[in-house]
Amino acid sequence: LTGGVIALDAKTSLRGQANRDTTFVLYAATNTDTEPDNPTGQPLVVTTRGQSHLGVGPGRYIVTARRGIVRRAKLVEVSSGSVAALSFIFNTGLLRLTATGMPPRDASALKPQFRVLEADPDAPGGLREVARASGERATLTLPAGSYTIEARLGAVQVRQRVAVQSGADLSERINLRATGVTLNVTLPAPLRALNLPISHRIYAAAGTKALIARTNRPRPTLTLPAARYRIETQIGNANVRHNIDVDLTDGTARNVTITPLAGLVRLSMETAPGQLPAGDIVWMINDLAGRTLWQSGEASPTTALAPGRYAVRAETLRGEVTQEFEVLAGQRRRIALQAPR
Repeated sequence: LTGGVIALDAKTSLRGQANRDTTFVLYAATNTDTEPDNPTGQPLVVTTRGQSHLGVGPGRYIVTARRGIVRRAKLVEVSSGSVAALSFIFNTGLLRLTATGMPPRDASALKPQFRVLEADPDAPGGLREVARASGERATLTLPAGSYTIEARLGAVQVRQRVAVQSGADLSERINLRATGVTLNVTLPAPLRALNLPISHRIYAAAGTKALIARTNRPRPTLTLPAARYRIETQIGNANVRHNIDVDLTDGTARNVTITPLAGLVRLSMETAPGQLPAGDIVWMINDLAGRTLWQSGEASPTTALAPGRYAVRAETLRGEVTQEFEVLAGQRRRIALQAPR
């Protein structure tokens, strides 16, 4: 036989034991391969054993070894009857992440997302992502060094600093202090048959009162940091709103029922006997201070309004007509205006 042997060995640290989580790939080196980091040939052998002996023919080869995000490469020349020993020292540690402080599983279908960041003055914010994982638990192999671990779940974001040492097996628990909240809107009876748009905005109730989350889903389930919030709900496109303050505690789930007060108004234009139709109409509903709350170009539109007094104005080619009216909670009203002559 004219072949030789490549003896492969991989360790997490100089004094560590052989690592079984290493993937070796053997390439035949081409004439253009002067650096082992970027082999141009096709892989010949792939093995995941921490110690391996590969029988090969005489020639030049590139061997890459990967553990987690760490990759090493070496160029070796094998002659007939020789044994070429290649040892890879990764200088890595194992980081086991566990997310805690989450709402019950039935309150959130989301999974925690982990990002591993390291300092980089050229990256936005001075941090560069080097690894990521998904799930309540994650195991990552990282080069020895200091990192920022970012955990996300819905609107929750927590960062924690860790130091990974060569050959270490480190476990870190990250408390998300997250809570689940489901918003249920109970509409007044006259509004239930309408397909009214519903939107929610969630603000921090203290400090800067920053906007934390928003959604247009009618019955959303949100994952938020434990805190006190103001939930502002908009029903329809006029002035039906409902605000509520809630305290949310970590690791729990809560249902919040939203019951806005509103009435339903239908507008129409009537003509006198023998009078021609009014044609195109532009409807506007204002509050008594003159602020426009809603408008429409439909012939006989319907809208939801909060309880109160209003003025409706209809503009046609023949002129305009106005009328004041009042809406009560749960009321269904028809407002008929006489077309201008």
